[in-house]
Amino acid sequence: MGWLANIAGRKSDSHTGERNSGTLDPFPGPATGAESAIGRKIGKYDIVSKIGAGGFGTVYEAFDPLIQRKVAIKTCEVGSPEIRARTFQEAQLAGRLQHPNITTVYEFGVEDDVPYIVQEFLPGEDLDRLIARGEPLLLSDKLKILVGVAIGLEYAHKAGVIHRDIKPANIRVLDGHAIKIMDFGIAKAQNQETEITKAGVAVGSAGYMSPEQICGDPVDHRTDIFSFGLLAYELLTRQKAFRNENLFKLLETIVKEEPPPLEEQAPDTPQPLVDIVRRCMRKEPADRFQTARELRDALLEVHEQIPSTPLSGVHPLMPPDETTRLAALGRFEILDSEPEPEFDDLAHLAAQICGTPIALVTFVDRDRQWFKARVGVEATETPRDHALCAHAILGRNPLVLRDLSADERFARNPMVTGPMKLRFYAGAPLVTTDGHAIGTVCVLDRVPRELSEAQLEGLRALARQALSLLELRRRVRFDRGRSGEALVREASGITGSERRT
Repeated sequence: MGWLANIAGRKSDSHTGERNSGTLDPFPGPATGAESAIGRKIGKYDIVSKIGAGGFGTVYEAFDPLIQRKVAIKTCEVGSPEIRARTFQEAQLAGRLQHPNITTVYEFGVEDDVPYIVQEFLPGEDLDRLIARGEPLLLSDKLKILVGVAIGLEYAHKAGVIHRDIKPANIRVLDGHAIKIMDFGIAKAQNQETEITKAGVAVGSAGYMSPEQICGDPVDHRTDIFSFGLLAYELLTRQKAFRNENLFKLLETIVKEEPPPLEEQAPDTPQPLVDIVRRCMRKEPADRFQTARELRDALLEVHEQIPSTPLSGVHPLMPPDETTRLAALGRFEILDSEPEPEFDDLAHLAAQICGTPIALVTFVDRDRQWFKARVGVEATETPRDHALCAHAILGRNPLVLRDLSADERFARNPMVTGPMKLRFYAGAPLVTTDGHAIGTVCVLDRVPRELSEAQLEGLRALARQALSLLELRRRVRFDRGRSGEALVREASGITGSERRT
């Protein structure tokens, strides 16, 4: 398969090459011949089409004939030992990150002396293209994108990985505005210097580098937070924060000057969000958010302040952390489980404390709301589009709707207009320790009403107790699994780390 080696070292100016547009280490040269890969194989993978090309190689859509799935293959077609080492480092760093907001790496290999990375195939559109074509986005959609990036960075930073190239071109926007962080080509491990990531060498995309990156100073995870601020500025204003045709003047501007005020470029942006972006873009790392978790929490606070206006009809807005929220829900393995008296007791207590005929312990899945425990209803689930709890999980405090029929957001909801004829709802979200609202303890009535502060506090307490039960269930499953593993090891003649011989 010498065809792959023959295209090494060539470059295209297609859009995916933007990663190196303005970077400090581009490899020039026109690309020809990459299309000859179509219909061939790289390793076991059948090449379907060329997605794009950049300064160091080509990205292909391919098909895994064994697992029967689409994949993306990214080749390194530059002979430079340094660039090849970066490709291997990208595979190592990104490959150990398994998270819904980060592109999954499946495999690394070498074909005809050309290294390649196999990763998940992502539908959707890169954020830079979405911004460039002026896609109209609600503020809630923009916040969902930003929270997704912050959550992905939080995970990467906890795993000791600094991306160092956060920018719109490296964010893939999927259906529902969920996101994937892509391209860990210049990422580095925290507190680890190598010959290809050593201090004193500026590496990154010029318009999105932090001052410490530009100056070649040591960087930590806060460099990604600065770049996040530039990305957020661009998403909110459709303008780059720093612009100059002259590369060196651009870099000097980032180090020494402030961008045009965001509130002037996007006057409708809430002031708390303006403050968040401004703090991310502080020149000194100590003045920025110190962790991506802190940044994420600040963004969620802004989201809670946005009125929960439905997108259309009675459909609720999606939480900005929907992808990771669903993953958090899945970890508890609670959906469609058998009734458990502990959860039934919580529902009965909620009805008694609040004096309502209906009480539920619910979990909001991708397309439905499922009832783990229920009082006063026969159904076990409802479509998510109809679920009042789907609105409650948008915040972290109890949602109280005193008269559903008088609220234009819910007056046409089938739970209000249909046989249930609901008029009152109050739900306390079940918020996991890592900040995801996965369901509620809620009470409902067929007449408008109020709850006292004591009743609301009781609802909050029951929600906390429900989370404690979930954690206990998960711990029991873990312990059982560990006991089963010990039994298998014993039956196999293995004790601890010793193997009998």
